[in-house]
Amino acid sequence: MKIKFGTSGWRAIISEDFTFDNVRLLSQAVSNYLKGAGLSKKGVLIGHDTRFLSSDFAREAARVLASNDIRVYLPKRSTPTPTVSYSVINKKLGGAIMISASHNAPEYNGFKFSAETGGPSSEKVSRMIEKQAACVKIKDVKNDEKKAEKNIITFDPRPAYMRKLRKVLNMSMLKASRMKIAVDCMNGIAAGYLDRFIKDLNYEVKVINAHNDPLYGGRNPDPSPENLKELINVVKKENFDIGLAVDGDSDRFGVIDGNGEFIIPNKIISLIFYYLVNSAKLMPCVARSVSTTHLIDEIAKDYGVNTVETPIGFKYIAEQLLSGACMLGAEESGGLSVAGHVPEKDGLLANLLVVEAMVYFKKPLRAILDEIYQKYGRFYNKRINIKVDWPSQRKFMAKLAQKPPLRIAKRKVVTINKVDGYKFILEDGDWLMFRPSGTEPMVRCYIESRSRKRYNNLLKEAGNLIETMR
Repeated sequence: MKIKFGTSGWRAIISEDFTFDNVRLLSQAVSNYLKGAGLSKKGVLIGHDTRFLSSDFAREAARVLASNDIRVYLPKRSTPTPTVSYSVINKKLGGAIMISASHNAPEYNGFKFSAETGGPSSEKVSRMIEKQAACVKIKDVKNDEKKAEKNIITFDPRPAYMRKLRKVLNMSMLKASRMKIAVDCMNGIAAGYLDRFIKDLNYEVKVINAHNDPLYGGRNPDPSPENLKELINVVKKENFDIGLAVDGDSDRFGVIDGNGEFIIPNKIISLIFYYLVNSAKLMPCVARSVSTTHLIDEIAKDYGVNTVETPIGFKYIAEQLLSGACMLGAEESGGLSVAGHVPEKDGLLANLLVVEAMVYFKKPLRAILDEIYQKYGRFYNKRINIKVDWPSQRKFMAKLAQKPPLRIAKRKVVTINKVDGYKFILEDGDWLMFRPSGTEPMVRCYIESRSRKRYNNLLKEAGNLIETMR
């Protein structure tokens, strides 16, 4: 089979395509890339999540790289993606491999390579590794037990990462407050990280689903409202100020307000940005993906900050954060990081910044959002995931390219943004966007309007367009 990297590495179903042989091939491909790029002497970290066989896949990847005379740093336990990212920077490594399918269903696993910057590898590097993997045969994979034993170093990356979090956050302000917080670790790798950090603040904390489970308690490890029903009930019944969750590898966030309502990532991103422009030194720009709310643009305009729009995939956001001019980078799917932190999505940081914002404004989450709405108006938005097979996905996107709609919901399309997929911007500023998923057989539809009525019309129109795929 041909291994192809999507927006966040390669993902496939365990034992069908995600096999030990394919992990070995990719690991040899990464070894070849590192040697060719002059990075092999720096060493590599290999992390993994709590999925079925993830630790075994990680050890096998480590064995291959170590057999190639590359020093491998192997964490003692499953490790959050942002922690892996920081470890690359902290140890000045040549990169990292993360064995994880992030928020995907339990039957999936994934292989992601991070660059020496600590951020996701560039499109160019991903294509180079793909080409290497296509050329490598199993007989070419290095297997030297003596070298492997000599070159693998186990360590604990958690203390250094936690120290980094404490530097990025306003600890004196956080410690001066008291809050009641519920945390859902979603049976992933957040246990010992998010819950520990909050407990160290002497807040009242209730932790649920902290034990590792490869099946994630029968749900997808995606912090969406349908997967956070238990957390919602805990917040409502036990009167918590806020509920926090992260996905399977802790790079995405999920937030429940004190009323037990799930707050969509677009609103949380806007809230965090609003908090930063009010509390921190302003920087020249903010970066958001093309599918992320334009409420960011309105706040940025008010404070004289430029908005940079990127394709989907945090590697593009990472480029902006690494430029040193960007105060925040975020994407609608629940990925966020800030200046001075890692150039990678960090769900742990995002959740803690929400808590920090509540302390700063001395208001509940809902009251801060109401303040933002009063200043900038409401933005109604939604993402719809349409599961289709790969041929139908390609056919629909080809149809949009060949014959794009000129009017949507009886309104003129004034711009077709092709930064990533097709984003149809209407005469009143509302927009509708379609984009093929890079990791699953799915088309994603994004909708945003500043009017509830127009939003409902766009939802209906999107449904009509989607039906053409059936």
